Amino acid sequence: MKRYFLGFVVCAALGVLVFMKGMDLRALGTNVDGDGIGISFLGVEIADRVHESEIPAHAKSFFVTSGIVVLIGLIFLSLPFMKSRKTT
Repeated sequence: MKRYFLGFVVCAALGVLVFMKGMDLRALGTNVDGDGIGISFLGVEIADRVHESEIPAHAKSFFVTSGIVVLIGLIFLSLPFMKSRKTT
């Protein structure tokens, strides 16, 4: 039970971080200097040069990814209950 809960906590934390990155990109919008920006997440460079017109699409992809990660965390949380239901 503890490892499933740990999986949920890790996925939830990662989901929140991804969502926050999406919010940062959304707040930035297309208000950038020069041709574009570089996007990095947790020290990993996602894209070197993103044109300013593509920034909202990248923000939406971060939102979708955060939802998927949280759903995976909820699956981790529900696994022990599904297993106990099968055995009874």
